[in-house]
Amino acid sequence: MLYNLLYPLSSQFTFLNVFQYITFRTMFATLTALIITMLIGDIVTDMLKRWKLAQITKGYEPKRHKAKEGTPTMGGIMIIGTTVLSTLLWADINNHYIILLLILFLGFGAVGFADDYVKTIKRNPEGLHGKTKLVYEIIISTIVVYLLIMLDNSGKVTSITLPFFKNFIIDIMGIVIQII
Repeated sequence: MLYNLLYPLSSQFTFLNVFQYITFRTMFATLTALIITMLIGDIVTDMLKRWKLAQITKGYEPKRHKAKEGTPTMGGIMIIGTTVLSTLLWADINNHYIILLLILFLGFGAVGFADDYVKTIKRNPEGLHGKTKLVYEIIISTIVVYLLIMLDNSGKVTSITLPFFKNFIIDIMGIVIQII
């Protein structure tokens, strides 16, 4: 959002040219997420404790793991929230790669939330079954990969380039078509 608002003004204000550099925006997005997390961390932790959203032990783990019981869970809400907010602030929101990344991030976060929900609200210390989580993650990933391929105009998104090998490129779609 800041990129889309401020970079066009760089022709009048040259100091705004820094917004064209992805390293600058990455650094400030990281700092923004860190500062927001530091500001709201105690508040969110206290809120999770007050709502009794705490870790439940399974009963068959080592005794030293008993100390984890009562530790607030669902802290991913804070991590995902601050990451999404700082990404929306500092990234080029017109870039479809950013939007797809956020969809993937939020989708995987939803799976983690569902797992924590089952553990805390439903009082099932096992959480979601591992295969169930994997199926949801595969579905989310498949949707994002499909959208990525459909939105790509360059033809490079289905290619893998190996580092340190100048012209060694593997076209995954060619391999997929040959397998099918």
